[in-house]
Amino acid sequence: MTKLRSKTMFDPQRSLSATVALFGLRAATRPYVRDQRSRFALVLIVPDPEDTLIYFHAARRLLGEQDFEPGSGCVIVLSSELRRNAAVWSSQDIRTARRGLVICKNEADVTSDLRLLADEIIHLKAPTVRHFQAASRQLGFPEPDAADGEFLAGLSLTDVQLAMRPGQPISRGLARLRKERQPIQDKLDVKEELRPNLEEMMGYGEARHWGLQLARDLSQYGRGELAWEEVDRGILLHGAPGCGKTTFARALSNSCRVPLVLGSAGRWQAAGHLGDMLKAMRAAFHEAENKRPSILFIDEFDSFGDRSTNVDWEHADYKRQVINALLELLDPADGREGVVVIGATNSLRQIDKAFLRAGRLEKVVEIDLPSAIDRIHILRYHLGDHIPLGDLKDYADASEGFTGADIEMLAREAKRRARLRNKAVTITDVIASLPPREALDRATKYRLAVHEGGHALMSVLLKCGDLQKVYINNHFPGKHGPQVLGEAVIEHPRMSMVTKANYLDRIALLLGGIAAERVVFGEHGSGAGGQEGSDLVVATDIATTIESGLGFGTTLVADLGTGNRSQEWLRQRDDRLRRAVDETLAEQLERSVAAVTKNRGTLEAIASALVERNVLFGSEVRQIVEANRRERSGSKLVAARERTPR
Repeated sequence: MTKLRSKTMFDPQRSLSATVALFGLRAATRPYVRDQRSRFALVLIVPDPEDTLIYFHAARRLLGEQDFEPGSGCVIVLSSELRRNAAVWSSQDIRTARRGLVICKNEADVTSDLRLLADEIIHLKAPTVRHFQAASRQLGFPEPDAADGEFLAGLSLTDVQLAMRPGQPISRGLARLRKERQPIQDKLDVKEELRPNLEEMMGYGEARHWGLQLARDLSQYGRGELAWEEVDRGILLHGAPGCGKTTFARALSNSCRVPLVLGSAGRWQAAGHLGDMLKAMRAAFHEAENKRPSILFIDEFDSFGDRSTNVDWEHADYKRQVINALLELLDPADGREGVVVIGATNSLRQIDKAFLRAGRLEKVVEIDLPSAIDRIHILRYHLGDHIPLGDLKDYADASEGFTGADIEMLAREAKRRARLRNKAVTITDVIASLPPREALDRATKYRLAVHEGGHALMSVLLKCGDLQKVYINNHFPGKHGPQVLGEAVIEHPRMSMVTKANYLDRIALLLGGIAAERVVFGEHGSGAGGQEGSDLVVATDIATTIESGLGFGTTLVADLGTGNRSQEWLRQRDDRLRRAVDETLAEQLERSVAAVTKNRGTLEAIASALVERNVLFGSEVRQIVEANRRERSGSKLVAARERTPR
């Protein structure tokens, strides 16, 4: 660790880079520095190691220090080559300072002593377009537009500092930066080994197959062997937060060896009012066109909204103009040759349907949670395939329900534990880094098995869908948010003409878990409802569609409702509809209860097997059902013979 006491290389009061860094520091340390009387010691990890000196000057400016006398304030840069002296420097300077900031190039430079000393370790966020625009305004410089701001935000602050010479306009510095950057970008575009790439990524299913095909198509397009009309124009990825949509876009751009341009409603909205947002949005598409072939990734796509919802909202016209402008950019009259657009969302329901037309985001793919095999591959990717981790079964079991982001964070924690021991990462580090889990007691596990077994049984009895497997977990997942404790995985074939009987079978199947619990325990638990996608919510929506949109109820009048929860909107406004839906649900629950009661022995056999084995495949469930059917038939035959007089 070394203290920097030399003269400053530039005037931080007039430096664009230092002012941008200062904005980032203010945001990260606001809870501490807002009170001038507070005492604190913070470790700040810079977003780019190259910018350590920039953040050093910004930190001094933040504390308003004129010197480094003990008892006042202290800013120290931690140098990795001097880490052995860290404890000495920390105790002498940081401990005695009223306000202390330690600037680190990366987390590896944070010693165990420093972790004990610091009130908090903060990873500073990379500068954004808004930071450069605000810093320019504060310094009285011309404000860069969205395209220039995006370009600056992608550079190191040190490069920006070197290019922005005193007395020269920002445009001169920008020109030098672009001229210098272009050869580097050219090299990046043709680099042989870019990571991550889609070939080595696991857990993306259909999206991965689509991406690899796109890579082949773009390669042929670049060689003039394939017309642009033969290349897919775009895709919308949806899935749970942290499932890896952004990582997918980066990996795809590397596999395709084309530039990646980033955008989002939030990023574009940050430019200012409606006109500024539309300008920023067009600038992103223009940048992608200039770099074509390229990929434009638009994150949080649901932020644009749906024109059919909240039509009376005071900002509805604003939303409509933004959506219309984006639709025009996605499908312009002259086409967008060479630009593939990837949208990403956590909420597919909130997407305007016009975005999903052919020529725009014409393919919609869900990114599921990674399987056990995928989770092992993802962990090895983040830890390095060369690390001999050993048996990963416990990790695979304990990480059920983890997203790719969860596993990446787990790998970071495992590596941190290994660094503290100065050893290579082992499976022990991985298991110790897993969040604590609460084991299910046998009674809870049996209730869970009965519930999921009810779904599996009804699927087989009704011949409703193809039962792939049914499983339950041994533990509550060690994560916050909705907890998936078990599931009956059923594939439903696509049908061109679905009848009312088909829909009623689906409802009876969805209520099979509740029916099973009522038959065995006399009442059902809360696991069947209460959140989006639960048994009761889906069954209620299907029953609503039967009554209101398909002519299967008491009226032929079709009403599709409005908004993201259109069926709920209909029910709230029509008491007759609510009563009809309730009657349908009650009838199908009674039907399920009757079927489960008749086959209670089969249900209990399925539930007992699930408790012991945690998972049953569809073929095994069907064997249990058939075996119990033969047993009942045999018992009835024996009883009939005994009643027959001789």
